[in-house]
Amino acid sequence: MTTLVIEGLLIFLLVITIGYCFVLDQRLKVLRSGQADLRKVILDLSQTTQIAQDAVSGLKATADDVDRRLSAKLDEARALTGQLEHTPAPSQVPAVQKLPRAAQTPAGSSIFLHKTG
Repeated sequence: MTTLVIEGLLIFLLVITIGYCFVLDQRLKVLRSGQADLRKVILDLSQTTQIAQDAVSGLKATADDVDRRLSAKLDEARALTGQLEHTPAPSQVPAVQKLPRAAQTPAGSSIFLHKTG
């Protein structure tokens, strides 16, 4: 009778072990499928990061180009400012003499209108 109780206990423990193995197998399947999804997410994240790095590199190159152009324009503006500082103000320029009307017309052109008729 003792052996029957021991064998019954062993059968019960084996059934529990088989049941636990089944539950563990299901959890491992879920974990593996989650791992595949996680790999896909990591791959997508890696690709997106590379695209973002390329975009940042492009923006940096554009910013460098704009900086170079702006510096050239600023240098040009400073040079013009220096030239303007040495130019006399309009109040300091002597009045220009008004030329006679005949001197203002192009050579050989007639300033009179002829009446036909």
